[in-house]
Amino acid sequence: MTQVPGLSSSIALLLLITYLCIIHLLSDSRSPCPRLCVLKREQGESYGFYLRVERGQTGHIIRNIASGGIAERSGLMDGDKLLEVNCCFVDDVEHQECATVFLTSMPFSRILLDNFSPGIVNLY
Repeated sequence: MTQVPGLSSSIALLLLITYLCIIHLLSDSRSPCPRLCVLKREQGESYGFYLRVERGQTGHIIRNIASGGIAERSGLMDGDKLLEVNCCFVDDVEHQECATVFLTSMPFSRILLDNFSPGIVNLY
C-alpha cells in the first residue's frame, strides 16, 4: 500500500477497508467484506462473547454475544470470524494465544472481522 505523508497507518487501513466494502456492495458479489470494530472495557468487565474454534472451520469464531454487552454495542455479530486483534493477524495462531491478546488488552481492543462465515446468512 502506498504511504501518504501525514496519514497514519490506522486511518489508511480504515480507508482501504471502506473502499473495498463499497466496491463489494456495488459489485453484488458474495465475497467477504471485513469490518473494523473497537471494543472498550473497564477492569473486571467482560467483553460479552465467546471466542471459539469450530470443527470444519479455520480461525477463531465469535459466538454467544451477550445482549446489550460490549461486543453487541461494538457491532460484533454471531458467526464473525476474527482476523486481527490490535493490528496482529490471528487467524493462524493458537486459540489460547489469541484469547490472551484479548484478556491483556485494556482498555481498548481493535479487531478486524470477516462476517462471511459458513452457516451465517448475509443480507447485502
